[in-house]
Amino acid sequence: MSLNAQALLPLLLSHVVPHSVADTEASRTHCAIERRQGKFVLVDQSTNGTYVTVEGAAEILVQREEFVLSKQGWITLGRSRAATTEVIEYSFEQ
Repeated sequence: MSLNAQALLPLLLSHVVPHSVADTEASRTHCAIERRQGKFVLVDQSTNGTYVTVEGAAEILVQREEFVLSKQGWITLGRSRAATTEVIEYSFEQ
């Protein structure tokens, strides 16, 4: 699944993903993406954390904290990208 971040307003990922995430490590309201001062901020609300990989960088575990999304990358809920097929891809258009 691909997300165009320019079109996102503050919302829960569960509203963006058109199907349930088939992973027991994902929470019902796992995280949110909020737009703040022209930036998109991922806010983790889960027990197991949200993994973010920005293109060209190492994967980061965001757990009960916030992370400013940039460039292009991938988000996974509760598991590392290498450990799941439930991957959300995002990108920013300039």
